[in-house]
Amino acid sequence: MITINKINLCLALCLSLTSLQSLAFDWTSSNVQYLHGSGYLLGSKDRDIITVEHSDGWKYGQNFFFVDTIYHEENLNGFQFEAYGEIYSYLSASKITGLPIKYGPIKDIGLTLGFNGGTQPTQTPFRAYLAGASLQFDLPLFKYLQLDFLAYKNEYLNTASFQLTPSWELSLDNLGLPIVFRGFMDYVSAGGAGPAWTVLFQPQILLDVGRYYGHKQQLMLGMEYQYWHNKFGLMNFDESLPQSVVIFRF
Repeated sequence: MITINKINLCLALCLSLTSLQSLAFDWTSSNVQYLHGSGYLLGSKDRDIITVEHSDGWKYGQNFFFVDTIYHEENLNGFQFEAYGEIYSYLSASKITGLPIKYGPIKDIGLTLGFNGGTQPTQTPFRAYLAGASLQFDLPLFKYLQLDFLAYKNEYLNTASFQLTPSWELSLDNLGLPIVFRGFMDYVSAGGAGPAWTVLFQPQILLDVGRYYGHKQQLMLGMEYQYWHNKFGLMNFDESLPQSVVIFRF
């Protein structure tokens, strides 16, 4: 099991990366999230999660990563810690060619490479490799809307599959409402996470508290709903629970 020192080191490294003001970046956006939920099916029912999330744009595309540090209590063993993260790099066709790529609501297309990994299970920690294409959309009220089509390979399975992921952030600020709706959905076909296909759906509805002290969307409070169908690729193993969430952007 990962130690608390390793957890703290992981968080420190992520925060250091997100604070770099490199000239190579056209823009950066980072946040720290705290989530608390009850109703998990494996291990302790209650979980506290600290998430570090970062995205940036550079000359030829974009990068994105997040790291979850998960705290939960296991019966007689005291508090247990685990970590999970994902990282993606997007190469933009419009940036590479210097030509605008727009068709209807589609504003860009690109190549995507990704890696998912965690500290569990202990003997064979999860690893998955992803590659494919992404579409980016330009729609009213959306800060971003992206659709990924990715080949998906679990390091410990002989099968390969595919993943379909829409992700979004929608702000109602232009309508005079301090509301942000953001989230993603992962669909992974059978043979990816396990023998069954799986869906992970995690939308967040947030109140923009920062708006009231002059820093829009810096501090946000709200709820996240987590729905996992066939969790870990196990047939009929479904998980559904709400989580409170606090987000601070920097």
